[in-house]
Amino acid sequence: MLFSLNTATTDSIIHGRRRLYEAASGRAHAATARIQASASRIDSMPKFFIGGAPKSGTTWLQLLLNLHPDVCCFGESHLFDLFLPELDVAIKGYNSKIAWRNDTVFDETAGCPLLGDEFKLILVRAAFNLTAAQNLGDRRVKVIGEKTPNNTQFLNIVDSAFAQAKFVHVIRDGRDCAVSAWYHNRRITPQASLRKYPELSRLSREVAQAWAKDLQFGADFCERAPDRYHAIRYEDLVCKAQGTFRGILAFLGVKQTDSIVSNCLSGASFEKLSGGRPAGQEDTKSFFRKGTAGDWRNHFDDSMAQEFVKIAGTWLERYGYSLE
Repeated sequence: MLFSLNTATTDSIIHGRRRLYEAASGRAHAATARIQASASRIDSMPKFFIGGAPKSGTTWLQLLLNLHPDVCCFGESHLFDLFLPELDVAIKGYNSKIAWRNDTVFDETAGCPLLGDEFKLILVRAAFNLTAAQNLGDRRVKVIGEKTPNNTQFLNIVDSAFAQAKFVHVIRDGRDCAVSAWYHNRRITPQASLRKYPELSRLSREVAQAWAKDLQFGADFCERAPDRYHAIRYEDLVCKAQGTFRGILAFLGVKQTDSIVSNCLSGASFEKLSGGRPAGQEDTKSFFRKGTAGDWRNHFDDSMAQEFVKIAGTWLERYGYSLE
């Protein structure tokens, strides 16, 4: 027996599907329009970027600032270390194909222009605006920020793509960064981490080298644009939270009333972020492991400490960290 639908039933199904499609399409267009409008507004807003060595406290600062009513701070977009290289590959591939068509199919006409290097920065800026728009939602803020730890390595590119953008550099004792990274890596990729770094000493050596480079990148940018660079120590944000946080807000040009500062610091306190643990109470399975300064003394032996000082001692001294 053949199954068949009469004309009325068929028309009803078609119309029903069309209504569903039109409704879904309408919602999609409306959402796209909202994001585009927000991205357009964001393009003209003041911007800042947060960076620092891995496990230096950049996430904490991002969360603190995002609680401010005049600030939207999101992360981690990795626009400069992940998106930009992929974009470069895509543009080169696209240009190669268009160039071939220009030389063959359209050899008697002008053909299509190729995308120059300047388009990469334009597209990175567009990606920032669109990503920020999704994070911003319906909030009305005055400044937009992004946090990716290794932003410090790309400050020249950041400066080219975002003229007048400010940079907040989070600096933490590199030895504590090494210990925190050691536990972080063992938590997210335990087998690979143990294969590559069976002892903390191997990781601490690499961290010392990378930490020194990170600080050099920041110092170079500060020399070029001192009014757009602000460095803070993680340790000061822990022990002198009020004054340190107010300094950041002043640098960004946003309100620093007592209630705002208090709400931000309490809303992103270690206890709140860790689910109730006080700072110092360790949970090696948590991103927010311990929340203290100086933990390296519980993990470094004399030879590790001496090697770190040999590699990065100048920077330890420059930022007031003990060499002993």
